[in-house]
Amino acid sequence: MYPAEVFDLTIEDPSHDAMADADEVVLDLNELEGESLDVSMLGLPPLERYEVDELVGEGAMGRIFRARDHVLQREVALKVMRPDIPICERKRFRREAILGARLLHPGLVQIYDMGMSSEVDDEWFAMELLHGVDFQQVIDSVREQGRWIAWSTIKQGFRRVLAVMQYLHE
Repeated sequence: MYPAEVFDLTIEDPSHDAMADADEVVLDLNELEGESLDVSMLGLPPLERYEVDELVGEGAMGRIFRARDHVLQREVALKVMRPDIPICERKRFRREAILGARLLHPGLVQIYDMGMSSEVDDEWFAMELLHGVDFQQVIDSVREQGRWIAWSTIKQGFRRVLAVMQYLHE
């Protein structure tokens, strides 16, 4: 997911509201699965500090949940590693959190906390929750309408990505 402002879309039709389309294409896994999400059935480790609200995404290594941090009183994204991940990949998950916590750039997600559940050997980390859209969905939506994203918008997006890459290599 990218913050909406990263891809401040300019559509070639000036009467078209791109951000309205972007809001419509945000993936809602609850709707896709056709049933409401019962977080007690997700096999999450017991986390006293966080109250899990909903599943917002899945990847090869884990699932990401929208959660509430009761200590700092803010919404977070909680990434929980899948239980079937091999040991060598578990190290990579930890490295992602530790290295990510050292980085501070407006184009990168901030890592707030990490831990391991002693009861079920689940690892997790809490990070900044971004409210935005999946760029591929924006591209697909614009393409379905027979429109194009303006070249100036594409260049602006690449500049922002390159600024992050430059930061990471300094």
